[in-house]
Amino acid sequence: MLYSLMGIVSLLVTVVLNLDLFLRPKNYSTFPGLRSYRLFLIAICVYFLTDLLWGFLSDLGITFWISFDTSIYFVAMGASVFALTLFITRYLPENKAFGRSLAILGAAVFVSSVALIIINIFHPIFFRFNEDNTYHAMVGRYAYFTAQMVMFFLSMIASFVTALKTKGLLRYRYLATAALSGALIAGIIFQVLYPLAPFYAVGALIGIAIMHVFVLTGEKAKSLAELQKAKELNNRDPLTGLGSRYAYVHQEEEMDHLINKGAVDRFAVIVFDLNNLKAVNDSKGHEMGDRYLIRSARLIQEHFGEAELFRFGGDEFVAILKGDVYEKREALLAGFDHAILENIPKGDPVIATGISEYNVKMDNTFRAVFIRADAAMYKKKAQLKGACAS
Repeated sequence: MLYSLMGIVSLLVTVVLNLDLFLRPKNYSTFPGLRSYRLFLIAICVYFLTDLLWGFLSDLGITFWISFDTSIYFVAMGASVFALTLFITRYLPENKAFGRSLAILGAAVFVSSVALIIINIFHPIFFRFNEDNTYHAMVGRYAYFTAQMVMFFLSMIASFVTALKTKGLLRYRYLATAALSGALIAGIIFQVLYPLAPFYAVGALIGIAIMHVFVLTGEKAKSLAELQKAKELNNRDPLTGLGSRYAYVHQEEEMDHLINKGAVDRFAVIVFDLNNLKAVNDSKGHEMGDRYLIRSARLIQEHFGEAELFRFGGDEFVAILKGDVYEKREALLAGFDHAILENIPKGDPVIATGISEYNVKMDNTFRAVFIRADAAMYKKKAQLKGACAS
C-alpha cells in the first residue's frame, strides 16, 4: 500500500499541473511539440497507474496479475520515452541531426520494451516472480535501463551545451530539457539500485514539475500575449484606427445580452455615412479615397471620442453612446452637423448621420435600434445631397 502512494501522488500531481494543457490547448498555441508532449503525459500517466496498481496487486499476491501489470509498466515506460524524444525533437528543432538521432533511440527503447516483454513471457530475461510472488530483476531489465540512461545522458549534455550558446526563451527551453533528462537519469539510477521502490516515478514527476514551472508557464504567457495581440488587431480597423466590424459584431452580441437581462436602460446609436467617397475614388484614386476615410474618422473622433466608435463598412461608421456621452448626445450631434455644413463649401468630408435611442418597452434587440438610426441617416443623407447641389 505504501508503494502505491507514490504512484497516486505522481498521477494526481501530473493531472492537476497539466489539466489546463489538455482542456485549453489554445492557451499554448506557441508551444512547439505540444502534441508530442501531451502524448508523453498520457503515456507517463498510464505508467503511474500501473505503478500504483503494482502495490495493490503485490499485497493481494496474485502472480498472474502482478506479472501482467509489470509488463504493461515497462511498455508504458517505453512509450513515454519515445513520446518524450519526439517532443524534444520538435521542441528544440535547431539541432536537427541530434533530434533525429534521439527520436531513433527513443523508438528503439520502445520497440525493445515490447520485444523484451514478449520474450519474457516464454523465457524470463526481463523479470520473474517466485512462487511466493517475490520480484526478481533480470539482465534484460538492466540493459533496458542502461540504454535509457545513455540516451538521456546524451540529451542532457547536448541540451546543456546548446543552452550556453543561446539566449532568451530558447535558453530556458534547453536548460529545462537538460534538467528533465537529468531528473530521469537520477530516477533510473535509484530504480536500478532499489527495484522495489518507485524511484523512476519520482524522477519523472520532478521532470514534469520542472517543465511546468520553467517552460509551460512561460509558453502559456507567450501564447496568451500573442492571442491578445491578434485579438486587438482584429478589433481595430487598420486604416482608421477605430473599432473594426469584428469588434462591432461582438459589441452587438454583448448589448443583446444586456438587453435580455434587463441590465441596460439608456443608450443611443448613431450611424454615419460618407457622401462622395465613390466619386473621390473614381476621380482621384483609392489612395485619396483612403485619406478621405481617415479624415472623416478623425472628424467623428473629434466630436464623439468618448463614445464607442466602429467602422461598420466601407464608408459607414457607428457610434454607441452610453453614460455621460449619452446625456450630451443632442449637443454633440448639433456640433457635428454644424461642422459638416461648414465643410460643404470647402470640399471637406461630408457625413450624414442618423440617431436612434433605445426604447426599453419597444426594443428587444440592439439591431432594432440600429435599423432606426440607419433609416434616419438615409433621410439626412438625402438632405445633405440637396444642400451640396445648391
